[in-house]
Amino acid sequence: MKATANGLAQQITFDSVRAAAAGCELDILENVAGIDRALLDGRGHPCPKCGEGHDRFSLLDRELGAVICRKCFCKKNGDYFAAIAWMRGVELAESLRLVAEYLDVGVNGATPKTKTPAVAVFDTVDAAIKSWTHNLGPVAGRWDYHDADGELVAIALRFNQLDGTKEFRPVSRIGSGWVKKAPIEPRLLYRLPELLALPMGSRVYVCEGEQATDAVRSLGLVATTSYGGSQAAKKTDWTPLAGKDVVILPDHDEAGRKYAQDVVELLAELNPRPTIRIVELPDIPDGGDAVEYIESRDALTFDELRENFEYMANAATPIAVAQERLKSFGFGNSLDSLDSLDSLYALGDWPEPIPLGTDRRAEFPIEAIPRQVQEYLSQLSEFCQTPFDLAAGMWLAATGVALQKKFVVEPSRGWIEPVNLYVLAGMDPANRKSAVVAAIARPIRLFEETQAELLGPTIRAARSAHEIRTKQRQRLVDEAAKTPMGSDRDAKLHEVQQLDEEIAANPVPAEPRLLADDITPEHLATRMAQNNGRLGVLTAEGDLFDIMSGRYSSKGQANLGIFLRAHCGDEVRVDRGNRPNEFMKSPALSLGFCVQPEVQRGLMQQKLFRGRGLLGRFLYQLPESLLGRRKTSPAEVNPLTEAGYLAVMRTLLDLPVRQNDNGEFIPEVLSLDREADHQFRAFRDEIEVSLGEFGTFATIKDWAGKLPGAVARIAGLMHVVECIERQPIVTVISGGTMQNAIRLGHYFASHATAAFQIMGRDSVALAEHILHTIQRHDMRVFSKSDVHQKSGGELMHPTNWTIR
Repeated sequence: MKATANGLAQQITFDSVRAAAAGCELDILENVAGIDRALLDGRGHPCPKCGEGHDRFSLLDRELGAVICRKCFCKKNGDYFAAIAWMRGVELAESLRLVAEYLDVGVNGATPKTKTPAVAVFDTVDAAIKSWTHNLGPVAGRWDYHDADGELVAIALRFNQLDGTKEFRPVSRIGSGWVKKAPIEPRLLYRLPELLALPMGSRVYVCEGEQATDAVRSLGLVATTSYGGSQAAKKTDWTPLAGKDVVILPDHDEAGRKYAQDVVELLAELNPRPTIRIVELPDIPDGGDAVEYIESRDALTFDELRENFEYMANAATPIAVAQERLKSFGFGNSLDSLDSLDSLYALGDWPEPIPLGTDRRAEFPIEAIPRQVQEYLSQLSEFCQTPFDLAAGMWLAATGVALQKKFVVEPSRGWIEPVNLYVLAGMDPANRKSAVVAAIARPIRLFEETQAELLGPTIRAARSAHEIRTKQRQRLVDEAAKTPMGSDRDAKLHEVQQLDEEIAANPVPAEPRLLADDITPEHLATRMAQNNGRLGVLTAEGDLFDIMSGRYSSKGQANLGIFLRAHCGDEVRVDRGNRPNEFMKSPALSLGFCVQPEVQRGLMQQKLFRGRGLLGRFLYQLPESLLGRRKTSPAEVNPLTEAGYLAVMRTLLDLPVRQNDNGEFIPEVLSLDREADHQFRAFRDEIEVSLGEFGTFATIKDWAGKLPGAVARIAGLMHVVECIERQPIVTVISGGTMQNAIRLGHYFASHATAAFQIMGRDSVALAEHILHTIQRHDMRVFSKSDVHQKSGGELMHPTNWTIR
């Protein structure tokens, strides 16, 4: 029978209750008489046996589900039920009675009927939440946790009590129901789906608690936290932050510092290891966090606050702590001091210096590419033993060739982006760049050949008719010139006028050309005018840059006008004295270059290239070369996969387009759905902050300022490809497509930063030369003159540079 309430403490032996507890599958402390983990954390209380503080007072013993003290191990002395009683404010006898009644323990030491305690399972999450409100009042705060698929799996609840305290309670999913327990371990990070969508190298702020996390997120920054407060970091799966730029914002108290230390230790074990920074927010009260920091600066705008956070994060020194010394990690305002560094590293622990000029480029997000072409690009990269980046970048440019002037993207009212792209990849020789470019461009070449065959007879007939009319006109002009003034001359002039109208009404169709190679800017404009204002260049050579810079110009002057205007669709008017005038209302040019890094370095020497904005129009790639580790017998591209790629591209090329009476294309306008619009606005805000004086893109504002537009174009291209199987094409871009385009934007951003360093690395090259001189001569102590002499006079005069 169940134990009764009167005098049972004297009849129940300690061993009988212990045995019953050992047979439970669940923690008794979370089920007995409403005792839960939040009331047993010992916060601010000493151990009832030894008086040790809360940092020594453990939550529970996983074997028995009992409160213990780590210092005195009071469970071994039979006092852990006394701890329960003390923390609940009841007598030990009453505590034992509640435990015995819950476990159905026999009296006088009888063998207990060990059974698994029942846990209330609610059909809906609302029912579970309502159960908490019976005793704790209305919910004051709610934070939802989702799994990788976006499904709700846990909720953290906050209840404000009349005495001013706050109570936190858990709700989590178990099977198809919900329980009033913390989620199973390892627990998921807050806002997990958003974290999983981030590319490598993205910045993520880590706060202690959901409220602080939401405060940081309200500024347009990415932030997260772990479920369960300052004690729960080690119960959480932190792998979604691998390879990210993590900035920890600890609370201003000892618990916050300990939480930050735990997070650092856990992040340091990830592969790839993230960049880890710690920012201690200034001027906040004890126990304060990001909420107090933001609220105390209510005079600042959100943009200014966001820039403050980014500035502090950029100024913080990344932590590089030896793995075996993480447990002794400490941080503070003295982190940059020599003493602090010595406390982090033992003698010999210092890592090798990072070579000058190196960079951390993001990996290409393969899964962001539409499935319709993803497999072909993968197999092509495998066969050619080239990185996926190269094939994907050239494919984006080729897709721009196929769809330019057929579609435009309108991210917001009045803002129109065409879908043509300029892509520039840099790789060393012998990387089979030409093979990749040729394979990507093949469907366009085949389309040109097919169109030439179809239109060949029409073009030849039109050319013959044009030649006949032209010769007739010339004959009439000659005769009229010899005919005296009068009716005969007037008749001949009338015939000339009629022939002029026929010639104008029946122009000779141009050969269908969507691609060009070695072509001058002047001829490029002519070709574009003949092809409804559109053209593309896909090449593994950089000759066109030489032509742009004025190779064929008699005065050696650069001619960039058509390249600048055709990127954004600005009107082009060409008036020549000895050739027909050309007019293009909205020209569209797509460029896909894969050149040697030496070509890239030379671009910055052409001051007009950057001064007039040409370099800011390219999406840059620096794919990692596989030379030295390539397979000598790679798998060939599956013919069915290649056929599928050719079919997709041919469908894009065949897509019909409306034309006005003058033959001008009328492109279809693609807009954003609500989710895509929200994501794109957030991305624009992120880029805008990075353009500030201390932002990531402060030195390449001309490029980064155009990145949102490029992302909109990429989203438009990928949207059409994704919808190719269900025509007509849907004209609204989804949030998923926009998210993938943003991921590609982050990829191109990291590579652009590295590319501009390569293109303008004169100062870095000088620093490298100095460093190599010092190393080669093993110079431990030296002056500027010493280095200048040892370098063989190759450096500039020593008064022009400084050794720090």
